[in-house]
Amino acid sequence: MKCIQVLDYAPSFGGGIADHLRALGEALQARGDSLVVALPELRDWSRSLSEAASVVALPEIRRPLRSGFHGRLAALQRETGADLVHLQFSFALALALATSPRGWPTPVVYHWQNPPKGLLGRNGPGNGRGHPPENRRTTLPLPGPGSSVGQAWTRPWSVLPNAIGRFDPPRPKTTRAPGSLRLGCVANFRPQKDHATLLRAFAVVSAAMAGSHLVLVGDGPGRREMEKLAAELRLSGRVTFAGTVPNAELDFDAFDLFVLATHYEGHPLTVLEAMAHGLPVVASAVGGMSEFVRHEVDGLLVPPADPAALASAILRLGGDDSARRALGASGRERVDREFSLQAWVHSLLGVYERILRRPD
Repeated sequence: MKCIQVLDYAPSFGGGIADHLRALGEALQARGDSLVVALPELRDWSRSLSEAASVVALPEIRRPLRSGFHGRLAALQRETGADLVHLQFSFALALALATSPRGWPTPVVYHWQNPPKGLLGRNGPGNGRGHPPENRRTTLPLPGPGSSVGQAWTRPWSVLPNAIGRFDPPRPKTTRAPGSLRLGCVANFRPQKDHATLLRAFAVVSAAMAGSHLVLVGDGPGRREMEKLAAELRLSGRVTFAGTVPNAELDFDAFDLFVLATHYEGHPLTVLEAMAHGLPVVASAVGGMSEFVRHEVDGLLVPPADPAALASAILRLGGDDSARRALGASGRERVDREFSLQAWVHSLLGVYERILRRPD
């Protein structure tokens, strides 16, 4: 089997994307198969995949409906002899292929994580409208060669949870003075990630726990606005805007609690990574979050866009060391048991094999 994975963007650091692609490439190599990764531009992390996959830059991916993307991808498929193309993230990619006058010669797997809320089916699979379910997990419809978008929507959907590699056991937490708490959040500054609610909640927390500190890891177009909000809330000195931190340098063990306020979510890898490091999680109860974080078992879930509820949950765990340890240990054990990269690769290869066996 030869597979092309097409990514419509190239983040500055790979993180979970790189881990997933590397694991897939290594599994295919072990079978005598191969993987090609195509993305708009090469990054350091994508070059690091070279031992597991061939990596090529296709700038046309950025404008797939107007840039000759279909022709470039078709040429890549012919050059590599790929049996299957796996499109990542953008609906425009699927549309570009489905509207080609010549169709597409190989099966196409379409993966769309966190689609716009207005396009999501609200009642789950089989809701009669042909829409995919709300994106609670990584979701893959199974279209065949030359399928239209409408046909793809009505094909079966395979649902694969995100996964992470193994982590070393968490280090013992630093003993902190009473009233101290170190919160961590890893999320890019985009509208989906509701940093404003988190900052407003932290203003309440910091008033009650004078030694508390919030570390925001990530970057993006909304960062400057959130820095301004933090200043307006008089949080200067209590909030660190850490910017982008590569996974290898991200120290989850320095946090006592992981917090994620968000408007909608699929299966965020940062939450899995926090759980793997034995951190209890406080997060918005949206999308697939409850499939990762079991309320009162691995952490606490609160209504979205509710600073008071978020602050209350943080303060509850902030004052209870034993509860934090119990929730963190439960989350760590669950990640080891259910969300390994090996299980994800096995499931994805099963999807590929079913597609290639499917008569069309």
